[in-house]
Amino acid sequence: MMTAVNQPEPYETPTEEAIEGIRQGLHEALTGQVLPLSAMWDGIDLIESPTVQVDVGNDEIEDAIAQNKQTQQTDNDSAL
Repeated sequence: MMTAVNQPEPYETPTEEAIEGIRQGLHEALTGQVLPLSAMWDGIDLIESPTVQVDVGNDEIEDAIAQNKQTQQTDNDSAL
């Protein structure tokens, strides 16, 4: 009989690292090393991207959606 081992996903932060981050944040909060929310975005310049106009009819949109669904289904079937 095999037992399942809980292994973290590759995108998950290791527990020790998460705990250290919480400790650091708590220390910073308790020692007054905080940034007011109102100043959070000061100095950050947002770059506006140009607006792109696309001339596509409903038929093309529906075809693209159907093709995407078919591709996803094929990918799901392949994964099994």
